[in-house]
Amino acid sequence: MAEGIGLQKTAVTEGFLEVEPCLRRIAHKFQITYGGDYDEYLADAYYHFLSAWDTYDTSKGQMKGWVCLVVWKNLFEAMRLKCRRPSFTPFSMMSDFIDDLKDHQTHNFSLLEFLDGLNEDVQTLIMMALNPTEEIILEVQSRGGEVRNARSTIRQKLREIGWSRSHIRSVWLKVERHIRDEIK
Repeated sequence: MAEGIGLQKTAVTEGFLEVEPCLRRIAHKFQITYGGDYDEYLADAYYHFLSAWDTYDTSKGQMKGWVCLVVWKNLFEAMRLKCRRPSFTPFSMMSDFIDDLKDHQTHNFSLLEFLDGLNEDVQTLIMMALNPTEEIILEVQSRGGEVRNARSTIRQKLREIGWSRSHIRSVWLKVERHIRDEIK
């Protein structure tokens, strides 16, 4: 039994020594691309080497290729999750705004007064979000009926009337700023 464990340790060690330059190269590429600490990337690469070693199938190709693929995929997934931006959701933003207004009982809010002080683009965007047309509602429902479907449908409708992506984003930021100012 002890001999089997010794042989297994030797095989893992030899496999590790074979792919270590690849692991170092992957860690270096991640450090250059995403910043951060090279040693952290290397430690994660070593950790993922063990999971790749356990899942390696000799009938499907070289071990080095499999290990490098698994390590790269896992490091990339970790970076993707770490760097993910928060969702920019108009409906949730509006519901948070309404909840905040309910908390401030002394604040009398009138949507018409709020819209009256805003430029036409901001008014258009707010009305599309709060009072969507039948066409927008049907499109959102056909896409799945979730908030992200509403967001992409509104974005698509605005693009159809000639708004650029950057203009849509800047108007959403203006809406957010106006809402935050209204809460204060």
